[in-house]
Amino acid sequence: MDCFSPGPVPQQRIINIEYSHRGEQFKQLYLDTLTYLENWTGYNALIAQGSSSCAIETVLSSIKVKSLGILNYGVFGKRAIQIAEQYNHVEEVNTLEELTELVLKRVVDSIYIVQFETSNSSLIWMDELSPLLKICKENQVISIIDSVSAFPYYSLPDSDVIVLSSAKQLRGLPVVGIILHRKDLEDETSYLGKSLSLNINSYLSLRKLLEYKKRQQTPHTPMVPQILSLYESISKEEWKPYVKAINKNAGMLSFWFPDIIVGLN
Repeated sequence: MDCFSPGPVPQQRIINIEYSHRGEQFKQLYLDTLTYLENWTGYNALIAQGSSSCAIETVLSSIKVKSLGILNYGVFGKRAIQIAEQYNHVEEVNTLEELTELVLKRVVDSIYIVQFETSNSSLIWMDELSPLLKICKENQVISIIDSVSAFPYYSLPDSDVIVLSSAKQLRGLPVVGIILHRKDLEDETSYLGKSLSLNINSYLSLRKLLEYKKRQQTPHTPMVPQILSLYESISKEEWKPYVKAINKNAGMLSFWFPDIIVGLN
């Protein structure tokens, strides 16, 4: 359905960094940021080496499958197809029903969906998305969700992998991508873990991010100011007033249009 897009929120920050990005203070900041994200979302978390687009390509290049089904209903779905085609065979569809059929017929081993397509201000509600994700889990089909423009205004889906952004609704500075994943990604006996590429030489290696996380580090020079701003934003819950405003407006809309406004946090 069409809905109002919250959009990026303007902000001003003064960031003062007086420590090395390889020092103990950064390690603690990195650990604290990931720990907060994990406790908040219930997923394991990683910080990508670039924007949310970088995080998306990191996931799509590192999870190797025979066929990936992508829902295309806007600019960002189309862009995901263009990225994914460099690494996997892609089945493009235009509706959730078509994507569900591909999963049930075992045509695809993985799916990719943009939860909130801001190019046309369209959101896939959780009651539409959840049945498909349940079918994916039952059939061991890997689910990847782009929630960059959705979370935390809208609930996280029950997916294998989810991509977020430090900016957008989380109100940190751009441009840091966040990758949430089930812990099964690190279990090489699980269907999710088996899909993870062994390549650790690529700048976009998801396996490499996992390895460096154990050291409380990123593989390459991290964007310290952005990570610090992300931690400050989420730990101080600076996004909450905007969620309340969105929910208030949605509540007003649901009074007048009860059949179309459902599923907000």
